Amino acid sequence: MGRKQPRIQHTILIWMIVLAIVPISLVSFQGYHCARQALIETQDAHLHAILSTKKAQIERILDVVRSDLHLLSILSFSGVPEPTKGTCQSPSCTCNPLSEALGEKAYYSNLIAFDSNWQVTGSARPMSSPVHLPETFRKSLETASGLVFSNLVNNRNGPEILTGCPLTGQNTGNRGFITGTLNLVPIVKPILSELTGIGPSGRIILVSNSGKSIQWEKGTAHISQPDSMIKAILARLPQETSTPEVMFFPDTGKILVSSMKISTLNWRIFLITSYSDTFKWLNILQNRAIFTGILVFVLVLFIAIKMAARISRPLKTLAGTANSIASGQIANRVPPLPGREAADVAQAFNRMMNNLNTLQQKVAHSASLAAIGELSSSIVHEMRNPLSSVKMNLQALREKVKTDPDYLELSEIALSQAARLENMLTELLSYGKPMELHRVHFKIDEFLESCVTQVLAMTAEKGVHIQTSIASPETTVSGDRELLFRAIVNLLRNAVEAAPKGTTVTISTRTEVALLCFTVTDEGPGIPSAIVEEIFKPFITSKENGTGLGLANVRKIARLHGGTVTAENMEGGGARFVFCIPQENQLT
Repeated sequence: MGRKQPRIQHTILIWMIVLAIVPISLVSFQGYHCARQALIETQDAHLHAILSTKKAQIERILDVVRSDLHLLSILSFSGVPEPTKGTCQSPSCTCNPLSEALGEKAYYSNLIAFDSNWQVTGSARPMSSPVHLPETFRKSLETASGLVFSNLVNNRNGPEILTGCPLTGQNTGNRGFITGTLNLVPIVKPILSELTGIGPSGRIILVSNSGKSIQWEKGTAHISQPDSMIKAILARLPQETSTPEVMFFPDTGKILVSSMKISTLNWRIFLITSYSDTFKWLNILQNRAIFTGILVFVLVLFIAIKMAARISRPLKTLAGTANSIASGQIANRVPPLPGREAADVAQAFNRMMNNLNTLQQKVAHSASLAAIGELSSSIVHEMRNPLSSVKMNLQALREKVKTDPDYLELSEIALSQAARLENMLTELLSYGKPMELHRVHFKIDEFLESCVTQVLAMTAEKGVHIQTSIASPETTVSGDRELLFRAIVNLLRNAVEAAPKGTTVTISTRTEVALLCFTVTDEGPGIPSAIVEEIFKPFITSKENGTGLGLANVRKIARLHGGTVTAENMEGGGARFVFCIPQENQLT
């Protein structure tokens, strides 16, 4: 005999108490450390988000500069056969793209285009003196394939850098260069001056690749050599920091420092904020830790007792119902349980049992149909050969007795009954045989014309007229043409057989919501009320010589296409059959 399992109520209670004691102990003994770490991580994410935003602002402007220079290189150079004679590049010319770019962008001080010999071919501003570019900048441009930046310089307009890119004329193949002087004041002002979210002691500093730093002081950007703090930070943090670093300086105390690299310029951006401002809540958190821990433990203990009882009760009910079903009482179901989750489980369990019962019935029904289909197919195949022999012998006998009216009439009756039996066997074999869809596209007007043609001989014999009505003759249907033809012709034949002489059978098409429908109506006596609800079931027929399988095959074809077929009697007399397939099966 196995060891007795503990009750789930007791297990839940014990584990909830244990899970309460462990975190409360951690809060009591390590609360300060956890709070400090949480604040550091929060500040890390906060500073990282601010730096990412600032970095994105700079890189977005640099991307615009890159796009500007690329476009200007096309407008200013490619279309001029001889760059040295590009008179349209004169600053006074209204079609000068350099001047237009200068007027649109506030951060350009000037834009100048050069040929391969560094002769000026165009400029945004009038030039009173020759242009002197740094030698290192020229050499970088001559070997570069993209955007190039110079070192940071401090001019009377504020901090500036030179940028440029090589260009090649698309028509001439001549090589040249386009350069721009970027005024950094409008670029760095929103980055360095807007300090929202980092406190009054925070600041942002840009450090160039040459070691010079840019800071925002008293409403303007200042370039300076790095002070002792910046030198110490650069020595301590040679690469960008993924998390804020804590550093100490005598004049500022502890600070938090984060940095990111601006790859395009090979610069770094630093964010510096006060450590004390960030962690002023630590002392408060430390004092509240013990009180909070005790209060939480009491609450968890109370809730654990209640929840253990609440969780175990529905499980007991579910287990009891499952055991009763296992013992043979398959009609039993789980009663409504308290709580949304428990109620969902009960509904799912009951739905599962209902579906299992339905599935069991469907499987039994499908098995019986399969057995009947297999048996009927075997019987049909076995009966068709002797039936064919009987027909041939009857036809031979009819030839022998054709001079005797009495025996000739008897032979005609025998042959018609044999033909009827053969038709019944054919329809039975068609109903029992699986169908497969072979979709093709065909026009609805041609399709209906062929269906009507198929029954013309029958209508002429009965004196019935067929009228067609097509909502959209150009409609193209997608489906199994042979199966749909068989279904519509079957409905037309039934209508013609039921229609009195001199009346009209109507076939029409219409489109409804997501459906394409064929409607066949006649002016006959209608469907007997006793079988109108079961007219599409196998072997149900109102005709004296009917097999009861024609309309069953029609429904089978409709369902195979994902559609439906319905029948009803009309108020003025006659019957109406509606055969619909999904609208997705037709394209207009």
